[in-house]
Amino acid sequence: FLGHRFPPDIKSFSLPEFWLFALVWLMPWTPFLPAALISLWPRHWRSPDQAEAPVVLLCLWAGVILIFFSLSSSRIEYYSLPALPPLALLIGRRLELYLAQPDSPAIRWSLGLYAILILGLLSLVPYMEQTCVDNRREFIGMFEQLRPLVYHAAPFLAGLSAALFLACWRRWPKISLACLGGIALTLLYFTFQSLWLLSPHLSDAWAGKLLRQYAQPDDIVVMGNIEEFEYGMSLRYYARRHILMVQRDGLPEFGFPLTPRENFLIQPRTLLDLWQSPQQVFVLLDECAPENYLKNAVNLETEGGKRLVANHGLMATPTLRPLKSPLTFKKDLYSSQQGAPLTHDTPAR
Repeated sequence: FLGHRFPPDIKSFSLPEFWLFALVWLMPWTPFLPAALISLWPRHWRSPDQAEAPVVLLCLWAGVILIFFSLSSSRIEYYSLPALPPLALLIGRRLELYLAQPDSPAIRWSLGLYAILILGLLSLVPYMEQTCVDNRREFIGMFEQLRPLVYHAAPFLAGLSAALFLACWRRWPKISLACLGGIALTLLYFTFQSLWLLSPHLSDAWAGKLLRQYAQPDDIVVMGNIEEFEYGMSLRYYARRHILMVQRDGLPEFGFPLTPRENFLIQPRTLLDLWQSPQQVFVLLDECAPENYLKNAVNLETEGGKRLVANHGLMATPTLRPLKSPLTFKKDLYSSQQGAPLTHDTPAR
């Protein structure tokens, strides 16, 4: 809350950026939020009647979340998601009134705001992309991959938006709400299409499959430099084996103390020593932050901006090798150095 996030693995969003993404999550209903707040604002906060009590609850629900993170020094774009259900209910109540009062000027104002928001968000797409990239590097290149989907979705959204304006101008409230629902379903459909398109790039399933096929029980598997543990845990899950992770510039970092045996983080120097040893080592590298000091790497496969490499060719790997766990090998490696103490990255799991 005070800006002392530990570990400091994510760059906090500014207050305008936080609110911008909160409004994006609520689209296409965002333009109707001001009208909803004005019309549903309780008249008597201290003694609301029975009809106003739910409105008070919804306002407090959304307000506490948004105000809390607005005051906090540590905020990320998805921190506003718990505030969306009450905001959606408030907008739903306002649209219910619209069915009974189709001549309401508030709806026409909301439609004008809708047009302004659409044009504004289109112009802010490069800024939003850069904001996401600055926050977490997995966003690098993501918007470019989604560009074809945007071109496919644009005609549907443009047609439904035009129908929405026409229905409101002709005072057809039910058709207007049907158009809004169509826009929401279109956004939902293309959101799932985006997730389907990005899942191979965000998932390490392909690397895990290769490791299950080629890695022997005594081989060492290393996740290259990452910022957050969940990416390493993805590789561990799909590979079905323990892995080591490279810590660079203090990240990733445990937020709690661990014994040396529990700590599976290693330093780049440790990885280099392992890489130059006779031990078979597999490393999953991120092209955004590669371990360039690993020479003569055998590239096994590249997918989604990542490369799975090995320090020795697979065909040159002996069929039978004495079993030695990554922990034991690393302990021998460091112990063999005269005067080298056993640090937290010596036995590394």
